[in-house]
Amino acid sequence: MGPGGVGLVAIGRNEGERLRRCLEVAGARTAHLVYVDSGSTDGSPALARSLGADVIELDASRPFTAARGRNAGWRRLSETRPALPLVQFVDGDCELIDGWIDLGARRLDERTELAAVCGRVRERFPDRSIYQRLCDVEWDTPVGDAAACGGNAMMRLEALAAVVHALALPLIYGPLSRSCLRLSINSEALDRSAEGIENSVAAELLEDRHEAWLRKLPQEAEGLWDWLLGQDTAARLDLLCNDNCDGWLATIRLSGL
Repeated sequence: MGPGGVGLVAIGRNEGERLRRCLEVAGARTAHLVYVDSGSTDGSPALARSLGADVIELDASRPFTAARGRNAGWRRLSETRPALPLVQFVDGDCELIDGWIDLGARRLDERTELAAVCGRVRERFPDRSIYQRLCDVEWDTPVGDAAACGGNAMMRLEALAAVVHALALPLIYGPLSRSCLRLSINSEALDRSAEGIENSVAAELLEDRHEAWLRKLPQEAEGLWDWLLGQDTAARLDLLCNDNCDGWLATIRLSGL
């Protein structure tokens, strides 16, 4: 898979010339470029448009975060380029090196079990200050399989469907559903209860939402994966949100015992 199969999402706020370098390099490596701006006052959105990017300007009604920017970017990419299998995220003060897009895409092609790949992040001028030097050292992480990655990474968009599928199976169909996909989450128990919480307005709303999803989803767990693949990104995210709400619903039910 070459660069044509990879979309790119860049995020930034008042990055100036750093953003110009980021987008010029990114635009030369992929034809599908989205830039998400978090309230810049230096003309960054106009600059990004002039460089051919599809620009999203986040409103200030909610706090700006890197996660919010990335989520908005890949959702736009999924809507405008639904056939794209991969997305490369990059911060607006960073640049992709030659060959990375091909290397990352090839790695994901070769190892279908991987959800994401990332490379070595380096400071452009590590000797300018002790802080830049420390950042450069901190980013020198071991090569190989990792438990987590930073914001500059290439990810498989289909992995979102897998996450939703894994969360929905035990919550909707029960823990004994037959499936080859499992997601295990370990956490400490919470020993706290609130009398009457199961009859609260919040609990009733969650119950109604849960019942609505039960009417939409396949009757049997074996049909869930094919059903998910037939949904658009918005529907998958809605179900993902419901799965998280159902976790709270289960907690509320238990708290009312």
